[in-house]
Amino acid sequence: MESSKYKERYDRNFNTFSPEEQSKLGVSTVVIIGLGGLGGGVCEMLARVGIGRLILVDGDVFEVSNLNRQLLSQERLIGFPKAEAARDRVKSINSGIEVIHRIEFLDEKKSL
Repeated sequence: MESSKYKERYDRNFNTFSPEEQSKLGVSTVVIIGLGGLGGGVCEMLARVGIGRLILVDGDVFEVSNLNRQLLSQERLIGFPKAEAARDRVKSINSGIEVIHRIEFLDEKKSL
């Protein structure tokens, strides 16, 4: 991202982060396992703060019961994989973030 656009996008972050810390976020990777109530909100915040890469993992799809409590849930997404919805949401917020999504459940026997 060109420097003036970068500064404009993250200008308000500099009340919290130093320019060096913001740069470090931009080259950092976070894995989020589970994109429901907590994971969906964390995903949104990381996309907005300027994380460089997200790996999003969830084997579930949205259900009607998610509509009242999950940030990423929408009526049009009922039956849609949460990992795909999260990927699309991140890209709509910040197309510069590298996003890898996996539609699967993880447990102690499976690893990324």
